[in-house]
Amino acid sequence: MSETPQPPSSPRSSSPRSSSPRSSGSAAEGAVDVVLWSGEHAAGPVRLPRTGGERFVEEFNRIYAPLGWKMEEAG
Repeated sequence: MSETPQPPSSPRSSSPRSSSPRSSGSAAEGAVDVVLWSGEHAAGPVRLPRTGGERFVEEFNRIYAPLGWKMEEAG
């Protein structure tokens, strides 16, 4: 990856991020790439499955955002 992830504008924001699938090859077609944030620091990338990934991110953010952890679409 040549781009440096940028921190979320508001770590406690409850608004959903764009959920369009990203493709980086036939094996990953339809997979959603997200970045895991710890406060203002990117903790690492996450590759989600083709189905259910958006729901996982929503639930993860609902549960863990109050603790400072958040997932956002890479890009």
